[in-house]
Amino acid sequence: MPKSPLLDNNEFSIYGVSNLKDYASQVMEYLMCNKKSILQFFEIEHYDKVRINLYDSKEDILKWRTQSGTPPYQIRRNAGFFNLNDNMVFCYSDFSKIDVIVAIKNVVHEFVHLVYMNAVQEKGNGKRVVWVDEGLAQLLSGQKEDLLDKGRFKIWFMNHILGANKETPNINFLKQHGSEYGSFCDTKTNKYNGYDFSYVLIRYLLETVDKTEFQRIIRSKDLIEKLESTIIESAVSYYIKSLNIESETFIQRKR
Repeated sequence: MPKSPLLDNNEFSIYGVSNLKDYASQVMEYLMCNKKSILQFFEIEHYDKVRINLYDSKEDILKWRTQSGTPPYQIRRNAGFFNLNDNMVFCYSDFSKIDVIVAIKNVVHEFVHLVYMNAVQEKGNGKRVVWVDEGLAQLLSGQKEDLLDKGRFKIWFMNHILGANKETPNINFLKQHGSEYGSFCDTKTNKYNGYDFSYVLIRYLLETVDKTEFQRIIRSKDLIEKLESTIIESAVSYYIKSLNIESETFIQRKR
């Protein structure tokens, strides 16, 4: 990574090789447009300056990431990581395979992780709840903003959550990153995707509890855990009803 930033202001410094200068400008513009709304969502007024490290080489980001151990997922065409202690984001994208806006939202996803874990969630070791953190990051990055349309959300929900080849995971599966069945993303049998369920659960909470209570929940591991015995079933049932999905159009899945 070059020693000097491609772009720098009071909120973000963005580093990367010179051919990423135009992309870095787009990342900076999107971050600057969205930081205020992210902080407002979390009801905080300030967040410290963040360093963004952009990569266009899979080998380079893999070399950096393996210094901290084996990544939980295989790095493919788009990947992101964060360093809480140093307040940094690290993102790789293969622009021959993905759109620029997908890459930009991936950067914002990692930024949301920093804000939530450093400035919002309950302090202390072991306080992170993966499904909460990942659901918030998807929501606030805009990665699933097309699903704000109810019709699109219904189709997506029926395919990704209620599909004939899908099953409802145990909530404990959504509390530890990994690519095996029983961890966050089942990439072996593809029976469920933790990112999809995390988004659904956060969206469900936003739609069913008041704003004050929602803010209390995301700040308390105890409150989160009190919800976990029923939240997946409750969320799925809620959307089957609110989206007017007929029971015969999907296969009942067992946990």
